[in-house]
Formats: sequence, C-alpha cells, structure tokens
Amino acid sequence: MRPPLVRPRGIGEPFLKVERNALGGIRYRSHSRKGPEQVMLEQKSSLILDVDRLGRIADERRNEFSAAEPYPHIVIDEFLEPAVVEALQSEFPAPDAPLAWRRNDTTDQGGQVAQANKLGFSDERMLGPTIRSLFWDLNSGGVLKFLERLTSQKDLVSDPHFFGGGIHQSMPGAVLALHADFQRHPVFPWTRKLNLILFLNSDWDDRWGGHLELWDRQMEHCVHRIAPVANRCVIFRTDKDTYHGHPDPLRCPEGVTRKSMATYYYTAEDPEFGHRGDGEGQSTLWQRRPTDAPMPKWRTGRLATLARKVMYKLRGPSPPSGDIGANEQ
Repeated sequence: MRPPLVRPRGIGEPFLKVERNALGGIRYRSHSRKGPEQVMLEQKSSLILDVDRLGRIADERRNEFSAAEPYPHIVIDEFLEPAVVEALQSEFPAPDAPLAWRRNDTTDQGGQVAQANKLGFSDERMLGPTIRSLFWDLNSGGVLKFLERLTSQKDLVSDPHFFGGGIHQSMPGAVLALHADFQRHPVFPWTRKLNLILFLNSDWDDRWGGHLELWDRQMEHCVHRIAPVANRCVIFRTDKDTYHGHPDPLRCPEGVTRKSMATYYYTAEDPEFGHRGDGEGQSTLWQRRPTDAPMPKWRTGRLATLARKVMYKLRGPSPPSGDIGANEQ
C-alpha cells in the first residue's frame, strides 16, 4: 500500500507537499525556519524511513542484539539520510519555544537529585513536518515488523500518545540518574518492551558528557557508554533491571542542548502484569552508583513496594518521570 499523498500540517506550519516519482517512490518538500529554504527527500516506501533497509539490518544484526551486554541492545549509526537529519535539526524547537514542555525535575527515593534541567514534549502535531512524519513512521506497521525481526519480540504495539516519549532536550547541568523505566502504560493494558532513541547532536564534544550509560543488572559497573552524536539510533530492551541514564551533570556550553527523539514499544496484556490496579510497574526505579551515597534501606525492597501501592490506592497513578526518559537517554 502506497503512503498518502498528504499528511496534516501542524499549527503554524507550512503545507507538506508530496509527489510521486517515476519509480513509484515519493518526494516531499518542507519549508524550515532555519537552514535551506527547501529540503528535498526521496524514499522508496515511506516519507522518512527506508523500511527495506531496516529489514536488512534486522536480519544481519539480530544475533548482535540478543547477545549484547549488559542487556539486549543495538546501536545503529547513519540511521537516516543526512538531508533528513538536517531537516529534523532545523525544526527542533528551542528551549524557549512556546510549547507545553514537560520538565520533570525530581529526586530519587532517598531525596537525591535524579532528574534536572531536562525538557520533553509529546504532541507531534505541534512540531515541524519532518519531525511529525518521522514519529508517524516510527509508529508504523513497517517499523513494528522491523523491531520484531530484530528483537524476536512478537506482537509489538506502538503508543499513539507517545507517553513519556517525543522530543527531549537536556540543558547545561542536566542530570538523568541511572534508572529502570516504568514498565506499564498508564492508560492501556500494555507492558513496555523496547525503547528507541535517535540522537540529533552534530559536532558533539566528548568532553561535554551526556553519554547514555548502560549498567549491569547488579548495578556494579557501567558496561557501555554511548555518545549522543547525530543520526545515532539506540534500541534496547526494557525490564525492571535494565539500568541506564547519564548520571553526571551535562557540561555543554550555554546555548547548546542534548537533543533526542524517543519512542517506546509495548505488548498487550502481558501475563506478568496484566493491567493491575496496584500501581506496580508504573514508576521509574531510580538507582545509585556504587560511588554515590547509598539509598536509605527503608526506601528500597518490600517496604518501599508496599508504600508505593498504598500511595497508589490513596491518590491514584502519577505520571512516570522522565524521558528515556526517566525515559531515555
């Protein structure tokens, strides 16, 4: 089935014109506020993503994904065509853009800063045409099939609300403590299985930090540090002990932010969770490094779990903090 000739435009955005070429592919023009006046892009089967190429990646690297330490993950560089990345960057809103940014500054169970100076926004309709189209593609059936082939996780579903996902940017001094993401969707009876993060930071200086750290399940040491460079996609499995984050304050200069896009994928009616009403699995599980001050014991273990359930009954669910957020990245 061919893609539609047009897609709705967001508020204040120019019309997205789509044309077919002689080979049956499509072309679209978008006017961006910065950079070239027009960006011309061509793909075989989708506005943004080449799903045939993604299928080849899945077949070639599925064993790499499953065998990766400390838990299944993969890093895909040059995920998009360079012209697409330039369009995404030119459309990426500044921190002072008039959007209803999420800013979930929060502390961990022991009162230590867990997340700070990080912004998020999930309503793709309010974003530029290239960003909007990429989010739609990342939620499409073609990408779900790619992820299922890559990860061997069957029956994946995408989140049309981009809950906790969307665009993220961390400002100078930002912190995202190590954590395991919320596992249960707050609305639908879904269990979170995968994160996909696309970084959009050209000329990123390694000295600025902001690396996505993947820690072992015992929280003893960092196994991988992934630099957030432009056009790098990271896909990893999420579970109650897949710890990640960038725990050291971001050292980029004023006027520079660490930018990313994130989408999360779920399965329906997981037998381990179902759609219980006790709040279990709906909170971000913050962790501390061995070099950090230890978490108070009464804030961890069974007593903490019981306290979370009681609070859930009293006040209902609260949005999980984050990007991959406490959801990224």
